[in-house]
Amino acid sequence: MSLYSEINNAEQAKSTTQKSTFGDGTICAKLPQKRQKGMIDKRILLVDPISQRLKEAATGLKKLRAIPLMAKDGNEALHLLETEDPDLILCDSSVQGHSSLELCDYVHEFVHAVPFVLLVDKKPGVDPEKLRIESGADAVLTRPVNADQLINLTQLLNRIAELNNRIKHLEDENNSLREGMRQKNMIDPSTGFYRFVLFREVIVLEVKKAKRYEYPLSILLMAFDNFQQVSGYLTMAQRKAMYSLSHRAVTAVIRDIDIPLLFAEEKILIVLPHTALDGAAVVADRIRDQIVGFKPPKSLANLKLSVSISVASTENEESPTFGSMIKASMRALKEAEIKGGDVVLVCRPSQSADDKKNEQDSGDEPGGKLGPRTYFV
Repeated sequence: MSLYSEINNAEQAKSTTQKSTFGDGTICAKLPQKRQKGMIDKRILLVDPISQRLKEAATGLKKLRAIPLMAKDGNEALHLLETEDPDLILCDSSVQGHSSLELCDYVHEFVHAVPFVLLVDKKPGVDPEKLRIESGADAVLTRPVNADQLINLTQLLNRIAELNNRIKHLEDENNSLREGMRQKNMIDPSTGFYRFVLFREVIVLEVKKAKRYEYPLSILLMAFDNFQQVSGYLTMAQRKAMYSLSHRAVTAVIRDIDIPLLFAEEKILIVLPHTALDGAAVVADRIRDQIVGFKPPKSLANLKLSVSISVASTENEESPTFGSMIKASMRALKEAEIKGGDVVLVCRPSQSADDKKNEQDSGDEPGGKLGPRTYFV
């Protein structure tokens, strides 16, 4: 049965068809209107060497109220990409001219925000996940593809592309701010970290944005263990070397959009936008490991350098503020002193069952799931 007769039969049927397929040459568009909204006006580039299958797929996409763009090979696809701006690319794995892999590389290199989906026939021994990793595609779909699956995937990939664009924008914005800060002396020359006083309003605004748009934001508050005792016999040059080590450790782990600052009482504050609490705990543990593993310069050869880091987040907070996060972090650092330092303290309003079980499994001391030096408070 051809696509056209299948669609006509579906349209004539009194009951609404809920299942539809795509990719073996058919898309049945009898979906509820609410589901079809996910495809309305989406510009989808179809790349397929088989003309009949290409036309049938395009017809089906029109039934889903999407806008199909058609190419029979990689060369036509590249030509279309010069003038069109698709929301999604569906490419058959057997295209000629420029291969699907070459086309995928081009899209990721020059058309960053467009998700690339590889379509393959179902064959024994074909592992879609392995093929996705090898090809660099955003997803691999095996024919036949359910139309609901296509709609969900389109929405998911476009959401991911939107988030990646937002992160890219934040990175560009942060790089621009850094350049401006160098010109305005916003970096503390003795430590290499940004001056907190110049970022206070920015951080408060970031917390408000996280609350308003419902994305996570976390902070790390890092303190040198036994700082008062250690700093008492360090010269100014040695103190600078100590901060230089910590700055290298921090910047080796964090992203461009993250903000490392010199905070009060010689502490380091790191703001992590778009980072959940668990992810922030991973970052903190890596920084702690970096600093412990550093070989100190000759001037600090006798100094055992370690830090304690507290982690707090806007997650699970009804009305998160920068002040409440700092208070929780400071309390956690007090507990770090009791534990002897060199620890990561994760601030949580309440513990999940998994966290409690994890503490029980680790012995008398409630070591965290990241390692023996991570705790939940």
